[in-house]
Amino acid sequence: MGTADSMAIVSAVTECSMFLLVRNNKNANLKAEEDVEDLPMDLAQIFLDSLSYYLTTPSGGSASLLVENDLAATLIRDLFKLDTLSIDRTDCKFAQVRSWFWGEGMASAMEDTNRTAIRRLRSLLDGMVEVGDGPILSNEVSFRHSIRTHFWDNILPQCRASPRLEHLSLMASVFKFCTISFVFRGEDESSEQSIDAFCRDTLVPWIRLPSSVTNQKSLQKVVFDLLFMIMSDVEESERTQIWENCLREIAKEVKDLDTVTIGVSLLATRYTNLVDTLQCQTFDDFAIMLANHSENKYRSHAGTGDSNEQHAESELSFLCLSAGLNGNSSKTLARPAVIHSWVDIALSYGLDYGVYKERHVLLETLLCFARTCSTVIDSETLLNVVLRVWKEGGPTWSSKDLEHIFASDDNLRCKLLSSCSDILKDEVKGGELFMERDDVDFSSYLWGER
Repeated sequence: MGTADSMAIVSAVTECSMFLLVRNNKNANLKAEEDVEDLPMDLAQIFLDSLSYYLTTPSGGSASLLVENDLAATLIRDLFKLDTLSIDRTDCKFAQVRSWFWGEGMASAMEDTNRTAIRRLRSLLDGMVEVGDGPILSNEVSFRHSIRTHFWDNILPQCRASPRLEHLSLMASVFKFCTISFVFRGEDESSEQSIDAFCRDTLVPWIRLPSSVTNQKSLQKVVFDLLFMIMSDVEESERTQIWENCLREIAKEVKDLDTVTIGVSLLATRYTNLVDTLQCQTFDDFAIMLANHSENKYRSHAGTGDSNEQHAESELSFLCLSAGLNGNSSKTLARPAVIHSWVDIALSYGLDYGVYKERHVLLETLLCFARTCSTVIDSETLLNVVLRVWKEGGPTWSSKDLEHIFASDDNLRCKLLSSCSDILKDEVKGGELFMERDDVDFSSYLWGER
C-alpha cells in the first residue's frame, strides 16, 4: 500500500475517532460501548496515533501531496474541536481522558523530532494560526499548553548547543501559535524560562555563531526574527532594555558589522514599528565607531586606488539602514546626534591636493540622507559637506543624490559656485602649493572642470 492510500485511511480513522470522542453520551445508542471501560482511552490513542503518523511518515512525493494536505486539514480542524471541548463539555468520552490526552498522550505523539516531524509540526501550527476558526485555550489542558511544554522540554534543549534552521523555524511557529506571553508566562527575571534569560543565554549565543558554521547568515536572520517577535510582544521599556543588552554582546567591534547589519536590515524591513523604540546609546556608539573606522580607512587609501569594494558596500549598507534609507520606513535607528557626529567625522581633517577615485562611504551616506531627510542637516552644514565632495571629486561628486540636491536647491548651487570660485582664487594667488606655472595651469584646469 502506498503512502497516499495509507494517509487516506488514517484521515478517515482520525475522523471516526474524533466523532466517537466528542459524541454526547446521552445520545449514544450503542449499549455495547458502556461495557468497554477503556474505550475513551483507546479512541484518544487512535487519534494520537494518527497525529504521530502524520508527523513522522515521510512524504510520498507529488502523488500523495493532496492526501497529505487533506490529513493535515483534518487534524487542524479536529484539534480545534478538542480544544473547544476543553471548555464546556463533560458529557462525552473525551472528558474522561482530557488531562491525559493533552499531557502524556500528546507528549508521546510528538516525541519524534526528526526533520520530517519538525517540518510537519511547523506546518500544522502555521495552519492553525492561519485558519483560526475556534478558541485556542491557554489552560493546563489544551493544545497550546502541550506545545508550550514540548517547546521547553524537547525543541529548545535539542538545539541549544547546535541550532538548525528547521528547529529555529519551528520556534517561530510556536511563538506565533502560543503567543510570546504564554510561552514565557508567569516567569520572573531570575527564571531560566524568562524572556530576559532566553534572549541573553540562548538567542545572543546563536546570533554570535562563528562564520565557520554552515548557513551562518541564514541562522542569524531567523534568530533575529525570534528576537524581534519577542520584543514586539513586551512593554516598550522592557523592549529597549532587551535590545540594548543584546547589542552590548553582538556589537562590540567593527568585525561584528555583518552580524549587526543582518539584524538592522530585518528591523528596517519587517519590524518598522519597533524602530522608534529601539533607539539607544549602545547602537549610537556602534554607528559612530563604524563611521570612524570607515573614514580612517578612506583616509589611508585615498589617492592610492587601493580599496575594498565589498567592505565599502557592507559599510554603506549599514550606515544607510541606520539612517532609515534602505528599509521600508524612513524612521532612523540612529538618532540625529549620530548623523551630526558623522558630519563632524567626515569634515574633521584637512584635504591634501589630489584626485580621489575611491568611494567615500560616509560622504555617500550623508548626501543620500540630506536628499531624503533635509530637516536634520541644516543648509550651512550641507554646503560644507557638498564643498568637501567637490574638493575630492571622485565617484561621490558625480552621484545621483548630489544631482537631485542641486536640482531641488538653487540657493545651495549658487553658494557652492561662489565658494568654489573663492577657493580656487585663493589657491592660485597664494602660490604656496604651486611653484611653477605648469602647476597653476594644471590646478586651474582640474578645479575648473569640477
